[in-house]
Amino acid sequence: MITYTGKDLARSFRDVRGNTITIAEEIPAEKYTFQAAPGVRSVASLLAHIALTPRFQLTTHSNRVVDLATINFADLIASCSGLKATPTRRSSTA
Repeated sequence: MITYTGKDLARSFRDVRGNTITIAEEIPAEKYTFQAAPGVRSVASLLAHIALTPRFQLTTHSNRVVDLATINFADLIASCSGLKATPTRRSSTA
């Protein structure tokens, strides 16, 4: 049996994050509005979704949530939706 350690998990997260940032930087700014089909997220919306997903984990972890019934999902989604509405493209020189 191969053991998958916490260090392996952290490395995997860093690899995926790095690859996502590389792809996001390689997509021309004028293509960020592209949608593969009607009703699906645009490139900008998908990248914002990926970037903001950890907010849920941070909320549950920092508040030591042991019962998901205690989370106000409407407020959490609304706070993320406001941030997703105005994504900004990260400058590769920053």
